[in-house]
Amino acid sequence: MISLRKYLAILTYSLCFCATAFADDMVELTDAAPANSELIYIQQAKVAELSHNPDRLGYYQLKVSGSDKTLVFFSDKPDRSAGTLTLSQFVKTWQNNSTHLGDSPNAVISYLEFRASTESGVGADILQLSSPQYDPGTNSVTFTAKPLHEYEITTGTFENLVIIYDGVNDLESYEE
Repeated sequence: MISLRKYLAILTYSLCFCATAFADDMVELTDAAPANSELIYIQQAKVAELSHNPDRLGYYQLKVSGSDKTLVFFSDKPDRSAGTLTLSQFVKTWQNNSTHLGDSPNAVISYLEFRASTESGVGADILQLSSPQYDPGTNSVTFTAKPLHEYEITTGTFENLVIIYDGVNDLESYEE
């Protein structure tokens, strides 16, 4: 029987493949999603570091580096819109979106390789993310993270990852 973590990892990579395979046919940020659309964002990155937050029990710091320059987004029916936006636009949209106050977006983080002692393989974690901080010099973003489940997640270095975000919806709040 396949575990939930492996199922989520396979699903994540399948969604990512489909989204990037059709990225050339997608619209830019300015032409896309109707107001109040429920959007899903997909980000690919080379590496992420997940570490305990020493100031808050049960919270972590997630630093994502080596990210693709753009994220793919899409909405479900009835709108069925799709497009791309830069990592900088995504973070600014998130920071400007007042609907997140007290209701941070969720994300599935799926990775192919994991380095912590001797473990490696396919895995996935579901986190609530907040306080994104973008560093344009390294094209990296750092979040405060909290697991959505009650068991502790393993910290360390994740490689070849895909992150699927939900709940970052207000594209009109983006300012250049």
